[in-house]
Amino acid sequence: MDLGTGPAYVQAHVDALDGRIEAYRGVARPLVAPGADVDPEAQLGNHTVVGEGARIEAAARVDRSVLHPGARVGAGAAVTGSVLGPRSVVGPR
Repeated sequence: MDLGTGPAYVQAHVDALDGRIEAYRGVARPLVAPGADVDPEAQLGNHTVVGEGARIEAAARVDRSVLHPGARVGAGAAVTGSVLGPRSVVGPR
């Protein structure tokens, strides 16, 4: 699989979370790294990967997305089908 596009990269992570890649069978869904900060009021879909040091603020919604270390999703923002690079910021709604 060519992972050189955003949609293909996200799909590879979805496949891993769905257990289609043997090494990832049984991982938590969503997959949240230690050190990530997810507000209890945030909504994460099952096909979400949150990297170490990433932050998702109150009432934010994230699904089918990969957040690299240090990425931030502001309060009330919605992120779907996206790749947020290291230290990327999606501002509050």
